[in-house]
Amino acid sequence: MLENKNKFSAFTSAALSDWQVAAREELNGANPSEKLVHRGDGWTIQPFYARNHASPLAPVLSASQNNFLEPRAWHNCPRIQADEARKANEKALEYLRQGADGILFELNDEIDFEVLLRNIEWQYCSLNFLVKKNPAAIAASLWRFMTEKKIAMDQIHGAFFGNIAPANPMPGHFRFGGFQMAPSPSPVEQIASGFNIMSAALKGKFTASAAHVAFSVPIGPDFFMELTKLRAIRTVWRKFLDATKSNVATPLVIHAYSQPWSDKNYEPHGNMLKGTTAAMSAILGGCDTLTVDPENGDHTMMARVARNVSNILREESYFSKVADPVAGAYFIEDLSQQLTDAAWKSIRLPL
Repeated sequence: MLENKNKFSAFTSAALSDWQVAAREELNGANPSEKLVHRGDGWTIQPFYARNHASPLAPVLSASQNNFLEPRAWHNCPRIQADEARKANEKALEYLRQGADGILFELNDEIDFEVLLRNIEWQYCSLNFLVKKNPAAIAASLWRFMTEKKIAMDQIHGAFFGNIAPANPMPGHFRFGGFQMAPSPSPVEQIASGFNIMSAALKGKFTASAAHVAFSVPIGPDFFMELTKLRAIRTVWRKFLDATKSNVATPLVIHAYSQPWSDKNYEPHGNMLKGTTAAMSAILGGCDTLTVDPENGDHTMMARVARNVSNILREESYFSKVADPVAGAYFIEDLSQQLTDAAWKSIRLPL
């Protein structure tokens, strides 16, 4: 031990001026404070970070009490196009048997929930519904099914993403007030747009519906930006609750999904690599449910690989062991605050 201490004491502390000299030399005389800065819509990334760069933020993620999913808990929910109830049900049961923690059903129209959810034990998984049209009618149909089956809202997990106010805002873990954030090259615009859609839909009903709100968010290939985007969404949500004087005990629910992606430079496994890095950023950023879309959903092996990304990150990479592993990182905290402040300027509160 003494020998190791002596080794570390051989390193002298470096000042900012030392870094600037070394960096300028590597950049052939260019100013590193200008050359290495990256700027975007509402954010700036510096070439280095120190303690004084980070704004003190409240803790973003608390430890989950789910003993199976562990402190950093998320549900692995592969997407199923539910055009035909019976076939969608068969595929859902197959996915659940093969390691999925839940399902994301994409609904293009009304469907028979009795058939779609047959033999699925909802209390042990997360069921989510992404609705493309007729959301009010489909929500009413799902509510009738839940009522007839006497499904306890506090015993199930999931969300209904229909971009509408919940018609029956009952307390529980299932969220009927789910909103879809559209893909955008600007994370600031994406956050602000999503909150404004939610604000407009819940105008006059926000206080009663706040505990039912959830967001479905696309995750792109920019690892750190997507990670901080999810953390910024949670921080904006807290500011939103404070500004509207809403006392909501339950935290915001975030569903993150990685869309199919391809780049000839990374073929033949480009989408697998992108899906994995997107899943990592979504998990570290704090998603509650995660969908990794395969490049071809009809290809059995591609679907299996995409579905198993979550399982490998949990079981072999131990991403579930620490509730908030990036908390306190100066770069992450600073960028999260920048995205929060920039998005907040464009957000309209419900009247």
